[in-house]
Amino acid sequence: MNLEHLKSLKWADILIFTLFDPRAMFRHIRDTSFSIYPTFLIPAMVTISEIVILYLLKDSRSLAYYSFTYGWILNFIFLSVTVIITASLIDMAGQFAGFKGSGKRLIALVNLSLFPKIFLLPFVYIFSVIGFAPVFFYCLISFGLFIWSAFIAVLGISEMHGAGFGKSLLVYVFPFLFFLITGFFTFLLSLIGFFQLVFRAVS
Repeated sequence: MNLEHLKSLKWADILIFTLFDPRAMFRHIRDTSFSIYPTFLIPAMVTISEIVILYLLKDSRSLAYYSFTYGWILNFIFLSVTVIITASLIDMAGQFAGFKGSGKRLIALVNLSLFPKIFLLPFVYIFSVIGFAPVFFYCLISFGLFIWSAFIAVLGISEMHGAGFGKSLLVYVFPFLFFLITGFFTFLLSLIGFFQLVFRAVS
């Protein structure tokens, strides 16, 4: 997926494989020379899509300029960092499970697995135009696309390491458990700190 791939439109094959045959997608990027950097175009498109969706749902024209400039840049940086951290945690979990380290390919895989989320925008646009519960369908379709993205990533991990679906699923779930546990203890420590300040102020 380097410049020659982009010029020859071979990247379109990767995107089609991503949607319909994730195993073939990973074999394609494994067997050809590629750079992970073009795959960050997908988080960029997802970020733009999410900003447009929020604009459609909130109809906040006064914030449109900031959302499409500073907001887009900050959201893109945040999503890209999240992708890198997620891929690193998956790689760490994979090594604990006996897989070989493959950080760069996992970053490309996680980026590509986000591709289905781009299709959220046309659905939300349709329901916003007809005025038929756009927020409800936004949540419903978002969940469905999340499952699709997870399925792509799990099959990619399975193909990458020649592992079964169940073991690949456990490796993929590890980052989410990590974020969940970290968030819980952060909240708990913040709550303890808050009550300590209250007790000091009262006493």
